[in-house]
Amino acid sequence: MTGGWQAHLARVERWYRRAALAKNEHDQLDFLFAFFESSFSLRDWLIDTGAVPQPEMETLFVKHVELRINRDLANSLKHHSIHRVSQEQPPSIAIEYAPEYPTYRDDSRLVILSEGVKYDALALAKQCLSIWIDLSKSLSV
Repeated sequence: MTGGWQAHLARVERWYRRAALAKNEHDQLDFLFAFFESSFSLRDWLIDTGAVPQPEMETLFVKHVELRINRDLANSLKHHSIHRVSQEQPPSIAIEYAPEYPTYRDDSRLVILSEGVKYDALALAKQCLSIWIDLSKSLSV
């Protein structure tokens, strides 16, 4: 219908680029939200098209905390309430004062707080994208 999982991966990449290049905080936040939702839905595209069997996908998520955070972020962004959570506390998005490394506003950056660990939001998105790209290189097209 829309170019399969490969086209969806290309959309995920475009959402990341938009977030990384955003000129204002509203765009960056919107593009990051769209990235995390689209990135997690790539999982379903890969399973539904038979490119990656369900057990392999589950192993990939066990191996990469970034994908698990991505999943939990996507679910919390697209649902008003979550009845089945994979963690005690879903991840949170916060603004951190970071004049030495501003990626959001003039003196701040977006961070994801998950299970007591703080992740730079753009770096987390980039890591998720890298995992998907690496996986795609191993798949026969």
